Amino acid sequence: MRLFTKTALLSLFLVAFVAAPLAAYAADQSASTQEMQHMGFWDKLGKELGLNANQQGLLENVKNAARTFVKAEHDAYQKTHDIFVKDCEQAAPNFDASAQQAKALYHEVLVAHDALTDAKVAFYKTLTPQQRAKVVAIGMKVKPTK
Repeated sequence: MRLFTKTALLSLFLVAFVAAPLAAYAADQSASTQEMQHMGFWDKLGKELGLNANQQGLLENVKNAARTFVKAEHDAYQKTHDIFVKDCEQAAPNFDASAQQAKALYHEVLVAHDALTDAKVAFYKTLTPQQRAKVVAIGMKVKPTK
């Protein structure tokens, strides 16, 4: 006697490997949306801080890294979705290979996030104490502490 039919196994797979990661991704989507909204924050910050040429260049690096991160995150989601949908449509899916592809895409997102963090740190290191105080003041207006 069979414990699981093919349909039941497919349903279990969809919940375990597709629905759960997509739900986690949806929760993270707000982070990407916030990052894009923060482009305006970065522009405002640049205007209000009175940045020198070096600092302006580093701020551009932050904005470029943020764009790259958001694009990498979006592309990884789309490609992962496509991989698993294609797998589910096959008569003999190869979930191990799909999982490896998904892990590689996730690694690309982590690399882009690390680059964004590095760009932010390089920018903040060049700020004067007065500029850092302004950053805190502007940040408090944008996202008040709970």
